[in-house]
Amino acid sequence: MSEPIQYISHPYEVVPYSDSWPGLFVSEASIIQDVFGDKASDIQHVGSTSISGMSAKPQLDILVQMRNISDADDCRQAMTQAGYVAYGDMLHKGGRLFSRWKGDSKLVNVHVFEATSPIVWEYLAVRDYLRTHKKEAEDYAALKLSLYAKYPTNYLKYRELKDPYIEALKTRIREFSASDSAN
Repeated sequence: MSEPIQYISHPYEVVPYSDSWPGLFVSEASIIQDVFGDKASDIQHVGSTSISGMSAKPQLDILVQMRNISDADDCRQAMTQAGYVAYGDMLHKGGRLFSRWKGDSKLVNVHVFEATSPIVWEYLAVRDYLRTHKKEAEDYAALKLSLYAKYPTNYLKYRELKDPYIEALKTRIREFSASDSAN
């Protein structure tokens, strides 16, 4: 079993959905594509900012799929020059994490994984499920808003209480996918 993820405490907020998020994704994806070139097999907008209408932390999550994760290491310096902080395999899942900050505010997380990683499926499955299951998306948004109201200055507590919901959601998605493919 891998060691627990060590999140960084930082100021955060949860805000209503912004129509600007898809356009911001397009701008960031262009920068990322320039850095990774043909080493990136796909770049996707994931996370809550990719779900129309969902309240979220106002920071984009971008998933970059690569054929070989060592290519991300080769691009580390270029990502740093493009304004990202490189964290390596901070999530302890075989990927790489880069973030763009403005002062104390995180603007973008770039999650890089090999295209065959099961983590890629998780990011895309959660996004796609929430896009098509409105009640689940509303429940998740309500949880995030509730946690933010209770812990507006404690990001680590927010994550501690939100992460079990996400794990249970992934289980529900797997069960849904299994029953859907059985039909």
